[in-house]
Amino acid sequence: MNSGDIAWMLISTALVVFMVPGLALFYGGMDRSKNVLNMLNMNMYCIGIVPLLWVTFSWTLGNSSDGSGFWGGDLIGNWDQFGLDGLNMDPESLIFVAFLMTFASITPALIASVYCSSAYEGSTPDKRSAITILMVLPH
Repeated sequence: MNSGDIAWMLISTALVVFMVPGLALFYGGMDRSKNVLNMLNMNMYCIGIVPLLWVTFSWTLGNSSDGSGFWGGDLIGNWDQFGLDGLNMDPESLIFVAFLMTFASITPALIASVYCSSAYEGSTPDKRSAITILMVLPH
């Protein structure tokens, strides 16, 4: 990648990160005023925990280095790149991982925002982590 591609990926990554609190304020404006802080808290939680879950589970299962994974490598990968192990640590690879990680973190924020204080308000962080692992990360 040349310098223009790297700059565009960094700008795109930053814009997606800024979308998460913006999404909280947008959906918080449609809800009662006492729930805006709760909405912001839920979406900031998605920035904190989902990238860790995504690096731990989704990256390694989605990117096998040699194409040999479970069920012949057709369905999911293997655990060869657990925690970004074996990833080329050049700036292009890390920016690509950060770019994908931001979309992984905005997806549960979208799901949480849709509920707008009904189903998600009483849930605890461990329940949201389980929901993230079971629903969001396989995609």
